[in-house]
Amino acid sequence: MESKMPYDTNQFGVSLKADESDCAFITNEVESTYLRLPFVKPYRETGALRADSFTVTVAVPLSYEKSKSKKYPVVVLSSGPNFMGSAIEMTRGIAATKEVEECIVIDHHDPLLSEEDSQLQAARLESIIAWCRSKFRVKSGEVALLLTKHNAPSVSLLMNKAGSPVDRIIIAGAEVESSAWNVVPINGRPRATWSTRQSSSASTSNGIVYNRLDEASDEGCVIPALIHGVRTFWSTGHAYGQEMMSLKGPLVSAMLSRAVPFIRFAKKLSGQGSQLVGAPNRHVFRSEIMDRNFEIFVSLPSRPLSKGKTYPAVFALDANTTWSCVMETATRMSSTNEIADVITIGIGVPRAEGDISFGLRRFEELSPPVTEAAFANPLGRFFISIFAMFGRNVRDHFGLASEFHQFLSKELLPKLAQELPIDLSQLYLLGHSAAGTYIGYEAAQATTQFKAFGAFSPGVAISDNWMLKSDGGLAKTGKVRDILVTIGAEEKTNAFNTLAGIPQSEEYASKLKSDTSCSVEYLCLDDETHSSVFPRALALFLNRMFGNQQAGISHV
Repeated sequence: MESKMPYDTNQFGVSLKADESDCAFITNEVESTYLRLPFVKPYRETGALRADSFTVTVAVPLSYEKSKSKKYPVVVLSSGPNFMGSAIEMTRGIAATKEVEECIVIDHHDPLLSEEDSQLQAARLESIIAWCRSKFRVKSGEVALLLTKHNAPSVSLLMNKAGSPVDRIIIAGAEVESSAWNVVPINGRPRATWSTRQSSSASTSNGIVYNRLDEASDEGCVIPALIHGVRTFWSTGHAYGQEMMSLKGPLVSAMLSRAVPFIRFAKKLSGQGSQLVGAPNRHVFRSEIMDRNFEIFVSLPSRPLSKGKTYPAVFALDANTTWSCVMETATRMSSTNEIADVITIGIGVPRAEGDISFGLRRFEELSPPVTEAAFANPLGRFFISIFAMFGRNVRDHFGLASEFHQFLSKELLPKLAQELPIDLSQLYLLGHSAAGTYIGYEAAQATTQFKAFGAFSPGVAISDNWMLKSDGGLAKTGKVRDILVTIGAEEKTNAFNTLAGIPQSEEYASKLKSDTSCSVEYLCLDDETHSSVFPRALALFLNRMFGNQQAGISHV
């Protein structure tokens, strides 16, 4: 499928060109965050009636081209462009773990229509859904529409229409509380999920599944609400990581380890398999320290920038799978004054290297130093097996966090500081899962330049519980740092998460708070799994670090 390339901005005389290999990706174009992804394509339809003319962007599942007869649920967004990338990344991410069905995501946003044009918006949405059903393989009775404060009137019209084309409603935000949603469903009314910050007086018998997000802001709860709806409607019952548990066994890891030379030879004969990489890489940053390339994404504040002013910078790891969510969430929250203006920066693996490289590199680069003891336990054997499956000896690759720290502090930060209006006293770093483990490493470094950290569901057991050691993650640096540690409540009982030490996050946070000078907050987020928790943890982090205290949002 075709992908449109993003635009570049050059507001600061930044010498960044598409063909320079050491340049960051500077963009304020929201569309560029999701058109970089594979199987995402814009469409323009022209009809005889105004309601039949529209522009949409469609993201089909990664299996769509291979599974020629399979039909998929659909999520329709009509609340503006600041949701699409997040919706694609998060629905694909949780579907990849087999916890939910894969789904088609459609985005429609017409900036020429005002909120008062609800009749036309409703008619256009109806046309879009009919068009989607005719053009794509849509599962019967499984079209869901995301409702936010931006599109409540038009969705309400569709919901109450006889023969409504909408089968499901996913409601996000407290503002829709005052609309006529809190009523007993009429015959044929779509099933709904409702995520809100406020307590609801409605009973669960009216066909609505409620999810209360006590700590969320209005814009921050949108993507968590979307994922809650997807999990409610299209859950498979599959437990996160259950298919990988066999890789921790001694016999399996030993057999795969011995097979590494043969796997390498087979890969050489067959050539590298095709991988989904999306749009071409335009801005790649070369690290001489690590002897490898990174792809760097940068988004400036959406509001006009003040001359001579510098801004806080939020760095997000694993940008291949989280960048859209980080950038869009920060943009939405700052545009409504929920948080201050920030520069967001994503650090990822060049997409041209493919998904396998990304998956292995994140374990390599983000894991703390290791000894042989790290490979003698079940988690260590799991890593032996994973790397062996791709013809690699884990001992030759694992534990590169020290080099990654040097890359950040000596190469990337100085370059960005030269070219962007970054406040070097306001640097923030966040990461999830293996990247959360690296957060624990970076926060323990006396030479870190970051002020505050977000460790989301960190793998505490990685590198033989390095995060819990007094000379490791609990090292006393004498510096005061803010750290937010979060996990999903369902991670506490998940077998694979337990293997990775994620339930030990509470112990880590408690010891970090008592044994060091760090300011620490630990949150266990109800009803969240390892693959669903990121957007909620992200919004919390942004609230805590940059929130408006007058709006009732506190800092760490």
